[in-house]
Amino acid sequence: MRPKLDRYDLPARYSLIVSIRAPEVDVEIYSAIENKVKTEVEV
Repeated sequence: MRPKLDRYDLPARYSLIVSIRAPEVDVEIYSAIENKVKTEVEV
């Protein structure tokens, strides 16, 4: 037995880092993506 490996019921902290490169695009996409991510996280 390896009791230290039985950690599947414990909470885990995480973060998501996203980088978007869109050359020659003259649109503000940050706000649209931020709103979508906030909506998904709240659900």
